[in-house]
Amino acid sequence: MIPVTITVWESYTAELRQRLKESDISLGALSRELETDRSQVARWFNQGVEPRLNTVLKIERAVTTIEQRKLLSDVLHSQEYLAYRYMANELGQDADAIDS
Repeated sequence: MIPVTITVWESYTAELRQRLKESDISLGALSRELETDRSQVARWFNQGVEPRLNTVLKIERAVTTIEQRKLLSDVLHSQEYLAYRYMANELGQDADAIDS
């Protein structure tokens, strides 16, 4: 059996891929947030090219920023929806009928 060595970067990349998948963040979105060419981001993730430590920190900040932005957007949409339903109720309209 051939021994397999997994680097810290490979382990981190696997965990980060899962995080990106769960948060529905594409490599394109990540590259835009990083203001880095998408091909460079792809090299980090697909070709095992290890970025510098300061770049890893930037990646973490970028992913966190995107996740927070998505969460805020979801909260705002929920608030708008609740306000819409409240106003429909106040106006005596059936919000469910308006939704469909």
